[in-house]
This record gives sequence, structure tokens and C-alpha cells, in this order.
Amino acid sequence: MKVKLLFCCLLCCIVLQLPAQIFVRVFDEAGAKIARGRVLNVKESELQLTSSGDTITIPATKIATIKTKHSLGHTILWGAAIGSPLIGFFAAATAPGDNTGGGYSGFRSPGFQGLVGAFLGAPVGAMWGAFFAIFKKQDEFAINGDAVKLQQYRQQLMRQ
Repeated sequence: MKVKLLFCCLLCCIVLQLPAQIFVRVFDEAGAKIARGRVLNVKESELQLTSSGDTITIPATKIATIKTKHSLGHTILWGAAIGSPLIGFFAAATAPGDNTGGGYSGFRSPGFQGLVGAFLGAPVGAMWGAFFAIFKKQDEFAINGDAVKLQQYRQQLMRQ
């Protein structure tokens, strides 16, 4: 037990020391998303992102705006993904037993209650995700193909 607790504390310390990589979405002049990923490097006239292990290099002339954080749908999806099993487990754990001593039957079984809880947990979690998305600070940087503005964005990253 002590070894597990020590391992968890060590893991938390390591995770807290890791540098935070900022997730961004890059858009062109037409407003279409041209890339997304974590910022790897900002050079003189290009932005380097990493996404799924691949390095993406985008010249400053193609960048119109850079938006930080994930989209609203991402937050709602994570809320649903967390809410569904959480409420399903809670519903199964608190399912009323059959007082006749004959075991569980029909709609009173923990399995059925867990299934109903999981189906109800997805929309409830999605609502919580939408609620938290309201308070999510999302920045938008207008680059408009200018390398000087890209360097100003780099300075913003250095301050964070």
C-alpha cells in the first residue's frame, strides 16, 4: 500500500513538472481550419505544430488567425464521455434490491439501472461540458500573413 501511494505521489510530481504545450487551431483568410495541434516552435516566419506525432510547418503567409483551446464540441464530448459511465456506475451501485430474497429481476436489477444511468448520464455530462465551455478562456490572435504579428504571438507564448 505504501509503495502504491509513493508511486502515485512520484507520478504527480513528474506530471506537474512537465512543460505545458498549448493547443491551437490555425485558420486561413477564408476562415477554414488549415491545421490544429500543440505548438512546437514559432520561428521567424513559420509556426510548427505537432499533431499525432507528426510535425506540421505552416508559413506565416498562410495564417490568418490562431485560436487557442479546443472547440465547444470537444468540451461537450468530454463532458458526455465522463458523465455517462460516472452516472451509470452510480445508478448501478445504488440500485434497490429485491426484498423477497429471490435476487434481482427486471427493471430493479443493477445492470438495468446502470444502463439507464449511462444513457441519462451522457446528456447530463454534455450539459455540464457546455456549462464549463462558457467559462473556458479562449484567445484569438490575428496574424493575417504578417511575420511581425507572428513574432508578437511568440512573445505572448513566452509570457505564459
